[in-house]
Amino acid sequence: MRSNVRDRALLLIVSVAVLLCSLAVGFVSYALGFGIMGFLVVVHAAWVFGAVLWHSANAWPNWYRRKVLRSWITVTYFTLFAVHWLIIASTFHRLRFEWGVWVWAAASVAEIFVIAFVLTVVVARAQSSSTT
Repeated sequence: MRSNVRDRALLLIVSVAVLLCSLAVGFVSYALGFGIMGFLVVVHAAWVFGAVLWHSANAWPNWYRRKVLRSWITVTYFTLFAVHWLIIASTFHRLRFEWGVWVWAAASVAEIFVIAFVLTVVVARAQSSSTT
């Protein structure tokens, strides 16, 4: 029980740190002249990848204790994070704040499902290769 509380506290601390760093990047983006879109995109990314981190913690409890799973999930997570930012950087001038909450929410939910699906496939392959 004690390790479960510690694990949840560490997950919360990491999530808060990621959110604070993302907000700092958003404010710097705003200061550099990207307007509100830079801030919105950073908050969107923090929300999406925070949700994926939460999914990982609930779908595979103690995944960070198993070296094979931890490696595969971490590499996949950061690869998808880099791809996310490459896509955002290449389409940034087309993104609009005026699209409204429904469009941004739909994009976020779709992105969460795609990333969770990719992680599920990667974890399934990692678990099947580690058992053989």
